Amino acid sequence: MSENITEVTPATQLELSRFVAENALEKKDPFVIAGGRTALHLRKNSSKSLLTLSTAELTEIIDYPARDMTITVEAGLRVEQLQQLLAEERQQLPVDISQANHATIGGAIATNCSGSRRFKYGTFRDYVIGVSAVDATGSRFSAGGRVVKNVAGYDLCKLLTGSWGTLAVTTQLTLKLKPIPERFQFLWISYSCWDDVEKGLQQILKTKTAPVVVDAINRQSALTIAAEARIDMITKQPLLVLGIEGTAKEVDWQIKQLQHEFSSTNHSELVILPPEESGRLLNAMTDFSIYADAPLTFYASLSPSKIIEFLQMCEEDKIAVMSHAGNGIVRGVFPDSIIIPTQAERILSSLRNFVLQSGGTFTILECENDWKDKLLLPITPEPKNWSQQLKHRLDPYKLLNPAHLF
Repeated sequence: MSENITEVTPATQLELSRFVAENALEKKDPFVIAGGRTALHLRKNSSKSLLTLSTAELTEIIDYPARDMTITVEAGLRVEQLQQLLAEERQQLPVDISQANHATIGGAIATNCSGSRRFKYGTFRDYVIGVSAVDATGSRFSAGGRVVKNVAGYDLCKLLTGSWGTLAVTTQLTLKLKPIPERFQFLWISYSCWDDVEKGLQQILKTKTAPVVVDAINRQSALTIAAEARIDMITKQPLLVLGIEGTAKEVDWQIKQLQHEFSSTNHSELVILPPEESGRLLNAMTDFSIYADAPLTFYASLSPSKIIEFLQMCEEDKIAVMSHAGNGIVRGVFPDSIIIPTQAERILSSLRNFVLQSGGTFTILECENDWKDKLLLPITPEPKNWSQQLKHRLDPYKLLNPAHLF
């Protein structure tokens, strides 16, 4: 390899494995794996400039037996292109992915990103049934298969999903698919206080309907989401946002049932969004944290029973929050008024301690570059001993994405 090479973009999976093998045998240069480059900014701060291995040319559709509701594609295919292809057969990969026009399917699975519809559909770990990858020595390996019933052996698919490219370079994936429903609609229910939102969530536990989305958002995030979705949305009160889908008849029944069930709750207003506006709202909620030019964004995972208390803490510090309340997931965006790291550290310490005491995890996704070395809190959770041992076995020289996790 030339000393001047800063980026390598293999045209085939074989070419990629040859590059990795050559690097492992000779220079042993650590490198960053890039797909659509939508998450490269989430790396830990590093003074060393790293070589980039791009999967942008790996875009082939390997196999699409629509009747089997599976598809096999290379990892560099853009998510938007994949969804457009599936839509021609009235099928979908029902995982909400931010910046789908740029994000690649390999990158999305490496980060295990998901959105509002995870309440019903889950995450990528529920859809990846086959994988081909290259380890740090350049050796190619595969796991799973192209047919759901034939998947057997060690579940390397789940292992690589969410590994941030630290264990292997994923080059090809086989995915389970779902049909696109006839109709999808949102209802939003506004409340005067978070205690009433909590009662609304309790009502969902007893509902006869089958919500796809159960999200809670505060007024700070509602302002951003309403503007991006181009809808007239209540932005002065906490909101419970419910998504429903199915045939037109099923959706109509669920709307009437929810109106009846929530008639006895202490809400300010219940609004039913038309299908077209519902689609725009879903996209805006998926891309929520990328709109704001914020000093810091974070991701928290905690027990759903602790969500409302955590959202109240965030609102006291004017943090915009988008929560998948049914799953215990929160994305937060700090206000522009936080201008120095000591201010951020005070707030972060309180939030992070609450999450950890609740048995959850807290991760800083992005912050000002000069803050990364000044914040005393860990940027990401400390890796467990078993994960460090696994990393050493698969990547003994720490060549793969060294700025993530390890």
